[in-house]
Amino acid sequence: MKFTVFQKIYKERRDYFVSLLKEKLEGKIKFQIPVRGLAIWVEWLDSFNLIKFQKQCIANGLFLPKTILYQTKDLTATRLGFGHLDEVEMENSVAILSKSLKEII
Repeated sequence: MKFTVFQKIYKERRDYFVSLLKEKLEGKIKFQIPVRGLAIWVEWLDSFNLIKFQKQCIANGLFLPKTILYQTKDLTATRLGFGHLDEVEMENSVAILSKSLKEII
């Protein structure tokens, strides 16, 4: 299969984002690497309030819209988009996610 330039770019972004998630949030999340799309469905392994987490992320400089947060009694998950981010933005975002999680747990 031949990839277009854009497919190659987004695959590289996805792979880099996945590596950051594994490095910075190991043991805190589970996810599957998507074959298509520009976001990853992340399930958080710790039990915490996502709205509290969202507010802590905002305090640390990362806005998470409520539309990407999903929480039930049994599941805490977030849809994390990566397609629009460059490497530095990905690094900063994942660092803030990790920091914010540590601060609320």
